[in-house]
Amino acid sequence: LRTTDGVVDLGERGLRDGAGEPRVHGSEAEGEAAYVASKAAVEALTKVVAKELAPQGVRVAAFGLGPVDTRLTRAVPKAALAKINDAIGRPQGTTMAQAVDFIVSRISAPDLKSGSVEYFGTVG
Repeated sequence: LRTTDGVVDLGERGLRDGAGEPRVHGSEAEGEAAYVASKAAVEALTKVVAKELAPQGVRVAAFGLGPVDTRLTRAVPKAALAKINDAIGRPQGTTMAQAVDFIVSRISAPDLKSGSVEYFGTVG
C-alpha cells in the first residue's frame, strides 16, 4: 500500500468482510530524516486508527522489525547496514521468515494492546 488511505481502507474492507486486523508497517534507518519521520507518522497513525476502530472491536498494531533482507536493504552500503544490525543485536539482519514468525506470534497475543508498536528484538 502506498498511502495512509490505503492502510485505513484495508481495515474498513476487513471489517465489512468480517475479518482482519489492520496492521501498519514502518521502518527507520540511522541518519535518514525521512525514515525517522515516517516511523513517527506510522506510530501516530497506529494510535489514531486503533482509537477509531475500537468501537468495532478491531485491534491495531504496528511492527518494528529492523532491516529485513530485501533488494532495498541489499542496496545499502555494507558498512552502514552492519552498523544498524550490530546496534540491534542481529549481525545478519532480519530474514523474512523471522519477521513473519514474530508478527504471527504477537498478533493474537492476549497482551497485545491496540495502538501499540511491537518491536522485534531491540529495535526501537
